[in-house]
Amino acid sequence: MAENKVKKLPKNKKRRSFFSTGTLFKWLRIAALVAPAAGHALTPGINAQEKLRRGIADYTGYQIWDGKFNVARLANGWMPYIVTCIITHGVQKLNGIIRSL
Repeated sequence: MAENKVKKLPKNKKRRSFFSTGTLFKWLRIAALVAPAAGHALTPGINAQEKLRRGIADYTGYQIWDGKFNVARLANGWMPYIVTCIITHGVQKLNGIIRSL
């Protein structure tokens, strides 16, 4: 008769937490991408057409009302996402370096 063997985990094995830092950073990047559009959508006193124009201008840099490209508008839409990506990837790299020490 074969014995049922139960594998035991090593005592120094860490348990997985409910949220990993990767999941947290993913949601931070998504929030940073959506934040400029949400800011325009929730601005009171502006009609829906103007909110849409401002949102498009922030993500594309193209201003529909002028027909011009504006780098500052493009930066308004993408800078929160770019900065968040740089910070989250940097923190992950630093965490890996610290763990390897």
